[in-house]
Amino acid sequence: MVVADGRNRGDAPYVVNSSAVDGQGLTIEVSYAGGCRRHDFTLVISKTFRESDPVQLPAVLAHEANGDACEAWITEPLDFDLALVRTRYQQFYGPGSGEVVLRITGVSGDDLVYEFTG
Repeated sequence: MVVADGRNRGDAPYVVNSSAVDGQGLTIEVSYAGGCRRHDFTLVISKTFRESDPVQLPAVLAHEANGDACEAWITEPLDFDLALVRTRYQQFYGPGSGEVVLRITGVSGDDLVYEFTG
């Protein structure tokens, strides 16, 4: 799920193994301790962009472990539809194509660049 609000949606620990933007989606592979309950991950995007060329959008990957105290080491890919990022960009900068660098706290490495057409 991708949301544009500041509500706390979980702060359980996790490790980011890899990340990539492909077309209209973002995939982040994470690992975390658990195995007994469902874990929810939410990509929380900022309400505002950082002005640069291309613009940057801060975000946080929130992890809600739902009280899971198990210790199996789980690795899984998370897929996020970036339609909300496109919508927010077009609200700020008008209709048409765009390019946004996603700055996700805790995700290092190459820039995650999301490009889209109108």
